[in-house]
Amino acid sequence: MIQAYAQTPSVAAFEKDAAPNTYRVRRQTGEDVLYADVEQSRYWLLRRENNKPALLSGFNLNEVKGQESTLFSSTLPLAEFECAWQGEKLSVTVPVRFGQLKIWAPEAKSLQVNGKPMPFRKDGDFIVARQREGVAFVIEDSTLFLGMQNQLTVRVMNPTGSAVSGRVKISLPPDWPEHVHSQLDWWGGIVNLLAWNKGPIQRQTFPTPHRRLVGWL
Repeated sequence: MIQAYAQTPSVAAFEKDAAPNTYRVRRQTGEDVLYADVEQSRYWLLRRENNKPALLSGFNLNEVKGQESTLFSSTLPLAEFECAWQGEKLSVTVPVRFGQLKIWAPEAKSLQVNGKPMPFRKDGDFIVARQREGVAFVIEDSTLFLGMQNQLTVRVMNPTGSAVSGRVKISLPPDWPEHVHSQLDWWGGIVNLLAWNKGPIQRQTFPTPHRRLVGWL
């Protein structure tokens, strides 16, 4: 971690946590907890102020655990989400289809989802919000084999109570060949949709007026 400051740094410490893939940035008024599972492409960042959660962001997850047991959970893995605890209001940003959310928020009396008020129920210290319409689904598989027929598992949540049927069309992004080109070279045709052959890098530099020491960035 690199921090630019004039006189006194606001960060007191940067350390690796005992939990796997977890790091802590300790500040004067709180701390930031970072989780990065590069192999599975799963990430989250939790900001705590005065020993309480203030902001949570995550990618490719359906659960985040903190000191208060589970902070956030959803019935389906979400590509991205954000929670902001603002006193008695909980503000959440999630994909259009999310199924059901359960979030630790003992003080919250109102809930906003994607900028709009949403009804909820309290379950102890948790808020539970459930979509009443729309079908949500997620692809549970993450690996394709080039030149072969691939069978993928699609998990579907239908809260409407009415049966649904149809075909699922899976479209790869336009830059998909560029993303997997290196993996084709590495693995000879076995293509991972997740970044299996990527890893984190960490180096420590000391305060210095010379930028050449951080040129590797």
